[in-house]
Amino acid sequence: MLPVMLKRLSINISKYFFLLLFLGFFGSTTFFNHSHIVNGITIVHSHPYKSAKNGVAEHSHSGSGFLLVHFLSNIIATVSFALISFAILLILKEKLSTIFNNSSLCKPLYNSNLLRGPPMGMLYQIF
Repeated sequence: MLPVMLKRLSINISKYFFLLLFLGFFGSTTFFNHSHIVNGITIVHSHPYKSAKNGVAEHSHSGSGFLLVHFLSNIIATVSFALISFAILLILKEKLSTIFNNSSLCKPLYNSNLLRGPPMGMLYQIF
């Protein structure tokens, strides 16, 4: 009984965790998008920051900081997309299986005419 309860609890916790993770990523990319010019190259990324009066970001990053923000953004986006796609596929699989199990396509498979005959020894005893 306990493993079933733990499985349900972990599923419920993971649903809310990944929902919050996705909403945090979505909010960060929507509301905190900004750019930096480094060595003549414009780098656009997003994370919460304090902006100046003119809306320009008041901070700077090291090269490894840019890489970290880039990798974290890509990992969160990839994981969110994969989990949402997996959830959609599970829902579709469940819906399609109930449709096909209830349809008349599977009914002929359960017909008594498709059962196998008696073994050969039984035929010799009959005749």
